[in-house]
Amino acid sequence: MRSADKSFLHQNRCVEGSESPQLSLSRGLMSPWAVLGHYHTLTKPTISMLVTLSALPAYLIPHSSPPPLWECLGLLFGVYLMSASAAVFNQLFEWQTDQTMKRTQNRSVPMGYVSCAEAGLFGTLLGVLGGGILAWTGGPVLVLIGLGGHVYYVVLYTLILKKRTAQNIVIGGAAGAVGPLMGAATIGQLDTLLPWSLFALIFLWTPPHFWSLSLKYQRDYAAAGIPMYPVIYGEDRTRKMIFIYSLTLIPVVLSFAFSGLWFSTGVSLVITGYFVYLCWDLFFHKKQSHDDVIRLFRWSCYYALLIFVVLSLEKSVWLWIGS
Repeated sequence: MRSADKSFLHQNRCVEGSESPQLSLSRGLMSPWAVLGHYHTLTKPTISMLVTLSALPAYLIPHSSPPPLWECLGLLFGVYLMSASAAVFNQLFEWQTDQTMKRTQNRSVPMGYVSCAEAGLFGTLLGVLGGGILAWTGGPVLVLIGLGGHVYYVVLYTLILKKRTAQNIVIGGAAGAVGPLMGAATIGQLDTLLPWSLFALIFLWTPPHFWSLSLKYQRDYAAAGIPMYPVIYGEDRTRKMIFIYSLTLIPVVLSFAFSGLWFSTGVSLVITGYFVYLCWDLFFHKKQSHDDVIRLFRWSCYYALLIFVVLSLEKSVWLWIGS
């Protein structure tokens, strides 16, 4: 750990409260649909969906004929449930931190709409169900990768890294990148290039994605005792690193050509170019506007999603034509 990280932690040891939050009195006035809505938000559905979609191209592309529908659906449901379970435990273990940040203080556990015990039970059920579906779909290797990603995110990232080093997002990015490995493991294709290219894409995309958000909310992170990169090293260095990481995505995207999907490779290269341009603009023009930072963050969300969708759609078309 860098000395700057240690110094930061020494000054930010205080968090509000130590007791588990109780159910809010307003919980009793909520409709069943509203309660379900709070459980749904605990799963971080947008992130869980992105992790799920990342598994699809690695699963589809090696096929020369349409795969069994049950296998494809089993993979998608299993990945989603495992990711959702990890998201629930992430919020369960961070409820005190979430209370100190304006961006997260209205989440379901800090507000008392879902108790810690309920969140723990919910996360456990999701994980057990997801693991069972993965075992039925692809066997023990698939389950081990899913479980490894779960433990990596909840234990290594959430409980160990996040408040100890400014490299938390860099190291923790591997947790969100297991989707392609799970897709490939389902059909025994872990020894091929594509799933590892997609793994690298997510791993290298994660720092610019989260650092762009942390540029806007760096005061929140500082108050919560989280040594995010801009808090420790400042805005200028963060913008520089965002740009450098964006450049590393170019060779990764070019490697998609080895899959034979030239249209997807071309589209991926174009949208990567635009992503690099936004990162370059943020760094070289030294813009301080939160609108510029959030523009990059929002495009980074679309960026990863578009690549997974384009790869999957082109392969699906070829499978349909071939059938």
